[in-house]
Amino acid sequence: MSIPEDLNMLAEDIISFRRERKQYVKKLADDVAEMLTTYDKEMEALAKDLKEFLSKSETARKESFKEMITTIQVKIEDIRKETANLRTRFVKEHEEMAADLKKFLSKSETARKEEFAAMWKDVTDRVQAIREETKDLVAHLRKENEELASEVKELLAKVDRDMKKAKAAWAKVYGGAGASVKVKKE
Repeated sequence: MSIPEDLNMLAEDIISFRRERKQYVKKLADDVAEMLTTYDKEMEALAKDLKEFLSKSETARKESFKEMITTIQVKIEDIRKETANLRTRFVKEHEEMAADLKKFLSKSETARKEEFAAMWKDVTDRVQAIREETKDLVAHLRKENEELASEVKELLAKVDRDMKKAKAAWAKVYGGAGASVKVKKE
């Protein structure tokens, strides 16, 4: 086949396809229009039925709403009364507890003062004992420190004497007082 024939066939195919597509789109548009018409009719019928139902049941709904409001109001009143009773009972019990507490505290005040005095004496006795122990410990540490200082002083003096003796001995061995000592490394 030649190119012009191919182009003619392609053009015919495009025109044919366009006609088919146009018919398909027209059919779809008709179907959608039909569906919308059916939907509108159904919605009108539903709206009509709903209006009839609401107009018939309006008194029943009003009665039901009135009953519900009455029930709510009764419950609110019950809650208000119960709250008032609880508050009154709470105030009464609080006053009774306060009176009992005052009575208990007045009876036990002497005992509390005696317990506190005994506890305070115990605390002061312990503090005094700690002071005494601390004083004794400090005195003991001072004495030990003085003894240790004395021992260190004696040791240092002994080391000094030993050093002088060693220096003199080295001087004799290596000839002269100013001879230096050389240590041989192994």
